[in-house]
Amino acid sequence: MKRFVNMIIDLIFLIITLFVVVIVILQFINVFGASHLEEYLLNEKVITLITFLVYFVPQEAIWGRTLGKLITQTKVVNRQGLKPNFFQVVIRTLCRLIPFDMLSFGSKNDRPVGWHDKIPRTYVIDVEKLV
Repeated sequence: MKRFVNMIIDLIFLIITLFVVVIVILQFINVFGASHLEEYLLNEKVITLITFLVYFVPQEAIWGRTLGKLITQTKVVNRQGLKPNFFQVVIRTLCRLIPFDMLSFGSKNDRPVGWHDKIPRTYVIDVEKLV
């Protein structure tokens, strides 16, 4: 259930981040006269990629948690229980863009692990269990 709540909270902040990314891209195009890049920069796939990287990578690389995980008292760790390295965080973020990633949580065990955790070999754990 916490994973679902994380997703909802992060989705809200991801939408806010999306608006900021679009505003920054539009300002970049206006200030630097980058109209030749406008079609590329305003492509929905490029904006989605940038938004995911801007939202997830800094938070999980620095603190091991997004705002959603902070609120639900969970965090991302590697197989050794330590903060994942930068490469794992980037791979984890890119794997979130795999179509049907959410369906990969269909496991019947008590610890569902999606593709964005399986591939970079990370886990989401409760912080309170660490204390």
